[in-house]
Amino acid sequence: MDDDETQGEADGHLPRDGAAGHHRRRPLGRPAVLAPQCVIERPGAEPLVGLARIERFYRHERPVAAGRHTVERLLADAEAAACWGTFSGTDRDGRAVAARFADTYLLEGGRISRRTTYLHGPAH
Repeated sequence: MDDDETQGEADGHLPRDGAAGHHRRRPLGRPAVLAPQCVIERPGAEPLVGLARIERFYRHERPVAAGRHTVERLLADAEAAACWGTFSGTDRDGRAVAARFADTYLLEGGRISRRTTYLHGPAH
């Protein structure tokens, strides 16, 4: 399943659509899919805690300017989800970036309460 072009990162709501939908748009475009105290963990970085911190990261700090996630597989139940696939895009300096990724999600009340990203390739 190929995802829409993103500016920044994607982002998720309910268990099946949530994890995959999470990679279709930036989190700040769909805050209702993230729990208010959501934690996003990424390789080599401090966790992002809460919607304000997540939004600040994606608007002002993330090194990726634009890209596309292709989700190859999604597994989910009412409490957790996982997906994996590929990402390709450009950084803020216009250089190409690409990596394989896997994301795990914890869900509370249909919202993402924690996302942990694992990357194979250069971190971005």
